[in-house]
Amino acid sequence: MNSTMLFGRALLETTTVTGEPLGETISLAITVVAAIFVFSGLLFGLTRGMYKTAIRLITIIASAILAFFAASMISDYVHQLFIGQTVEGLVTQFWPDYMTTVPEAFRDIINSFDAVTVERLLTMVFTMLAIPLIFTLAFLALKLVTAIIYFILFAILRVGDEKSGVSVLMGGLLGAVQGMIIAAIVLLPVSGLVTIAAESREPLISDKDPAVSENIEGVYEDYIDDIIANPVLSVIRTLGEDALFDSLTTVKIGEDEVHMSKEMTVFAEIVADGMPLTEPEFNWADLRDKDKKAMTAILSDVGEDDYTANLVAGILRGIANANGKGAINLGFEEPFSTFLNEFISIFLTSDKDNVDADLGTFLEVYFILNDYGVLEHFSMDGESGSAAEDLLVQNKDGKTVINVVIDELSENPRTQPLVTSLTKFSLKLMAQSAGNMLPDDVSTDEIYDAIKEGMENNVLSSVNDPTIPEEEKKDAVKESLNNTLIDSGVITEDTPLDDEIMDSIADHVMESFAGKETLTNDDINNAIFSYYNKYGIPEGTTPPPGIDIPDLGGGSDDGGGSGTEP
Repeated sequence: MNSTMLFGRALLETTTVTGEPLGETISLAITVVAAIFVFSGLLFGLTRGMYKTAIRLITIIASAILAFFAASMISDYVHQLFIGQTVEGLVTQFWPDYMTTVPEAFRDIINSFDAVTVERLLTMVFTMLAIPLIFTLAFLALKLVTAIIYFILFAILRVGDEKSGVSVLMGGLLGAVQGMIIAAIVLLPVSGLVTIAAESREPLISDKDPAVSENIEGVYEDYIDDIIANPVLSVIRTLGEDALFDSLTTVKIGEDEVHMSKEMTVFAEIVADGMPLTEPEFNWADLRDKDKKAMTAILSDVGEDDYTANLVAGILRGIANANGKGAINLGFEEPFSTFLNEFISIFLTSDKDNVDADLGTFLEVYFILNDYGVLEHFSMDGESGSAAEDLLVQNKDGKTVINVVIDELSENPRTQPLVTSLTKFSLKLMAQSAGNMLPDDVSTDEIYDAIKEGMENNVLSSVNDPTIPEEEKKDAVKESLNNTLIDSGVITEDTPLDDEIMDSIADHVMESFAGKETLTNDDINNAIFSYYNKYGIPEGTTPPPGIDIPDLGGGSDDGGGSGTEP
C-alpha cells in the first residue's frame, strides 16, 4: 500500500472520544447538527405560532436567495481579478515585499506560467474551497440581520396573531422546515464534497491496478460509505442541494462554462490512476508494467476532459518555458540534454487539442527507452554500460532503438521536427562508435550542417553524375560520403567507418538520392539513420569484436553514466 493510501486510511481510522472510527463519527455529527437545527425550529414554531413562524421562514428563504446572489457576485468579482494576471502580479498586490523576499530563481519558475493557466488554477481552487463557504457565511450573516428585524417587528411593535391549536401545530411544522433549510445550508460544503466522493467511486475503482482498486474499495466500504449513506445528507441532496452546490461551483472561463464539482471527479481519478507511481518500488528509469498502465491511464483522463486538458497544457507550457529560460535544470548531460530540451520545447505551444497526442508521443518514446534499458544511464547510480550500446540494440524486426524512436516521432506532425534533432544527437554516437571522441563543446548543429552541405554538393552529384560508369558509381559515392564525414568531423582518416557499413550507407544513398536535384532534411536524416540499422547490435548480443562503444553519460571510470536524476 503506498504512502498516500496509508495516510488516508490512518486518518479515516482515527478514533474519537466515542471510540468509533472517524467516518462514523462524522456521520453521527452531521445527524446531530441537523437534529439540533430541526428541533430548535420545531420549538420556535410551537412557541411562536404559524404567523410568526411563516414570516421567519420567508426571511430565511430570502436570506438564502440573497446569499446565493452575493456568493455568485463575489465569485465573478474574484474571477475577474484572476484574468490576465501572473502569479507575481497578483501576489505583489497583497505582498509588496514579494520581489525582495522570494528568491529570483523561484520567481522565474513561477513567472513561467502564463496568465491563462494562472486563471484556471486559481479559479478552480477559489471556487471549490471558498465559494460554498462564502455562501454559507453570507446566509448566516443575513439570517442574523433578518432576525434583528424580525424581533423589532414582533417584540417592539407587538405585531402577531392569537395562537390557536392549529396555529401552534402549523407553527411547529413550519419551524421544522425552517430548521431543515438552515441545516442544509450550513452543511452545504460537506454535502457537496460527499456528492463528489459518491460520484467518484466508480471511476476510482474501475480499470485500476487490482491493489489500488482493493484499497480504494476498502476505504469506501469501511468509512466513506457511512457518510454517503447518512440519511440527513440523502434528504437534503434529494431536495436539490446537489444542484445548488453545482450552481455555486460553476464558473465561466473564456467561452467555456466549467462545472468545477464535476472536474473534481476527473482529478480524483487522475490521483487514483497515479497511485502506483507513488509506491516506494517505483523507479522512473526501470518502469514496471503497472507504472506504464498508470501513466497511460492518466493520459486518457487528460484527453477526455477539456478543462483538465487545458490545465495540463498550461502547466506543460510553464514547464517548457521555465526550462527554456534555464529556471529549471533537468540534470542530463550532453548529448542527451540537447535532444530532451528540444522535445520539451514542443510543449511551448500545447493546448487542449494537441496535449494528449504530444504527451502520448512523449510516453511512447519514454517507454521505448525504458524497455531497452537506455533510461538506466540517466539515473544517479550509473549502474550500466554504454548508453550508445543500448541505443544501437536491434529489435526483432532488425530496427535499432534510435530508428524505433524515429518512427514514433514521425507519427505525430508536431514531433516530426524532432527527427532532425535526434539525427543531430546521433552524430556523436556515430563519431564515438568509430572511435572518434568529439569534445563536449562541439556543436552537433554545425556537424549536421556540414554533413548536409557535403551530401548536397558532393554525394548527390556523385549519385547523379552520368559520366561515372555504373560499375564505379558505388566507389565514387562511398568516397564522397567518406570525405563528407571527415570534413564534418564525425570521422577522421585514422578512425574511418567499417567498409561494410559504408557499403550499406552508399546503397541507401544511391537508391534514395537518385534523380533528385535537392535534398530535404528527411533525406539527410534517413541517410544518417541507415547507418544505425547496419551497425545495430542484435538484441541480447554484445557489440561487434574490436569496437568499443564509449559511455555517453560523461564518463565515470567504472563505465557508468554521470547523469543526474531529474
